Amino acid sequence: MNISALISDKKRLTIVAASALVLIGVAGYFAFIQFSSHPEYRAAQTALDKRDFASASNHLRKYLEARPGDTSARLLLARTVRRQGDVAEALELLAVYTREAGANADSDLEHQLLRVQAGDLEKIDALLTRCTEQSPDTPLILEAAIEGCLVVLVDAMQKEMAEDGRGEIRVADYKRAQAAVEQWLGQRPANVDQVQGFVWRGKLHAIAREFPKAFSAFRKALEIDPDHFIAREFLGVLLVPQSPAEAAAHLQVLYDRDPHHRKVSFNLAKARRALGELDRAGAILDGLLVRHSHDAAILVERGSVAMDQRRYKDAEHWLEQAVTVAPNHAQANLLYSQSLQENGKPADAKKYHDRYVEIDRATQSKRDVGIKKS
Repeated sequence: MNISALISDKKRLTIVAASALVLIGVAGYFAFIQFSSHPEYRAAQTALDKRDFASASNHLRKYLEARPGDTSARLLLARTVRRQGDVAEALELLAVYTREAGANADSDLEHQLLRVQAGDLEKIDALLTRCTEQSPDTPLILEAAIEGCLVVLVDAMQKEMAEDGRGEIRVADYKRAQAAVEQWLGQRPANVDQVQGFVWRGKLHAIAREFPKAFSAFRKALEIDPDHFIAREFLGVLLVPQSPAEAAAHLQVLYDRDPHHRKVSFNLAKARRALGELDRAGAILDGLLVRHSHDAAILVERGSVAMDQRRYKDAEHWLEQAVTVAPNHAQANLLYSQSLQENGKPADAKKYHDRYVEIDRATQSKRDVGIKKS
């Protein structure tokens, strides 16, 4: 056997193999450059850096029209839509990705994040144990865990406040969210992420009725980003009962940006009414009723403004609509009774006052039962 020839052949094979690997690497590199340099893909990444998930998803859809075979971009679209808050569509997009790319670790993680973000917290602790400073999945896990906990906590809070029952805010869910928020703030120094962390912190304090701490968190978010809509919205809404002037200042900024925003408009009207600016409050509510004519809360507030103005005929008109839309609305029945009394209809007034007492008594009874069970 010619040892020199054998060594020479091995060298040639090694060179050929290395050359092939280089070519594959170069091809992969140029494929990556081709995709990542696409203007829609670049725009999507820029939007993601700003946490503008709506714009990012739009750019990714356009990118995939041009590059339908890019499965990594398809997964990114599913993830972006989930982060945008549309869990149902994200699940559909993830199914498409799995058909094209097959099940893998990325799709498995995304399925877990979808369930958690939707409020299924059964396996949240196992996910959170994966969160370390070095893990690239940590931000996605923390984000989904916080949002999922907030879904559960807000649902429990709304049930607690509802007329038909009492919810139960679980301390464990609150503490999980709180720990995840603090980890996020400690590990995500970018301004956009700090703002998001303070917004989450403010929401949690509001759920716990720790309002001074909630105000502080939302104000901190606005110090970093004065244009942040959600931070200013939550701060303004929470301030309405105790500081309507400051609330009105915040909400007016948002109303000027989006006069059709239902929550902002409604709470701005409440703040204006609390300040005695009844004509301004009524005008805002009239605008809302053009689009939401069957909203009991808006009708009750519109009737309340008319009552404050001593326009009792107008008040009766709005409040009659309110009790028609929501017969079991306690405040609607009480105020309608008062408007009828002012309009010289004592028999009808008594009927609706009795109805108010009945609703209030039943509500209190259900709450007492809830307290005994908890």
